[in-house]
Amino acid sequence: FLKILLGDQMNALKMEEFVNLDSSELLKKCDQIRHKCIELGVKWAEAHKHYKDLKELMPSKLAACQISMMLPGVKDSTAKISALSCDEYQNELRKMNAAEFEAELLHVEYRAWMRSLEVLTSIGYVKNQEMKLAR
Repeated sequence: FLKILLGDQMNALKMEEFVNLDSSELLKKCDQIRHKCIELGVKWAEAHKHYKDLKELMPSKLAACQISMMLPGVKDSTAKISALSCDEYQNELRKMNAAEFEAELLHVEYRAWMRSLEVLTSIGYVKNQEMKLAR
């Protein structure tokens, strides 16, 4: 996944592609990158929401495991310790961590594309200034 992610970032950041573009091509490229930023922003928001939903459910998952560990004569603290090591709870914890990692990767990719958009906008500004000076 990281290779794909870095490959996209490299494609977004190759400056030699942008140096010789005319104004209309530059605007078209800028629009393409803007749409990519919007797409990634939405994916990041959805992934982050999924992570937050899982995180919000963790206390209830722990409580459910703890209740199943409560047997006559078992202390609450012992049941809680057993619940923390419960396979079901551990699996949910892994799912939550994987969701957080996925959301963070999308955030990194989103920021890289946003940076590309900022750079491309700057190139456009410089090109416009050069054209004004050339007149």
